[in-house]
Amino acid sequence: MSTSEPRRPQDPPGAPGGPAGQTGPAGRTGPGADPGTVQPSGATSTSTSSASPDGAFPAPYGPRTTGAGGHVLGVLIGLVLTAVALLVLLLGQSRVVADGIGGETLTVDALGIVLVAIGAALAALVALLAVRTSAIPFTGGLLALLVGGAYLFAPVASQRETIRLLATAQNRDAVLNAVGVATTGTPFVLGLVLLATGTAASLVRRRGIEVGTFRARTGGGTPPRRPGDRS
Repeated sequence: MSTSEPRRPQDPPGAPGGPAGQTGPAGRTGPGADPGTVQPSGATSTSTSSASPDGAFPAPYGPRTTGAGGHVLGVLIGLVLTAVALLVLLLGQSRVVADGIGGETLTVDALGIVLVAIGAALAALVALLAVRTSAIPFTGGLLALLVGGAYLFAPVASQRETIRLLATAQNRDAVLNAVGVATTGTPFVLGLVLLATGTAASLVRRRGIEVGTFRARTGGGTPPRRPGDRS
């Protein structure tokens, strides 16, 4: 007859009171697993599921994009704002220049200075609106470039047609002064700057899309440099 004591049956690996390191209920591990707290194996927290791998977008929604209607509206905004900016800028410059023509000293025209400041602010607004759509500065720059090019490269014909269409007995001097300012190349330079702004905004946006696509495909991180690329 055997005198050895009967062996105690071992607890199954998934039991709540199992040794440290064994799996508890619902996949929880460790000696302090609470059998009353059940978490589905496929559940994830909001903080981890809402963020991208590289932390670029903490919210679960991506940035807003501009559709076709937004680009069409941008074309209209660019045309209107640039036309108003050119008109105000040329009128202000014509008043500032008119006070100094034919005299030994320049006099200050407060209204002319204010008009120049307003025109410059409107032109800056056209450039800043490139963050919404590059169609705004691109369209405005094209308009200013065409108008400025006409007065810069064909001043005689442009002056004749402008006087015929716009000049009256009351505003003839103002129109002549504005045409004189336009022939100096101010609208042409403004058009080039706005065109460059719109082109740069479009290229930067396209570059950002390429980098974002690469990071989404590779799970985040900085794209590796090609051999020979400079920093």
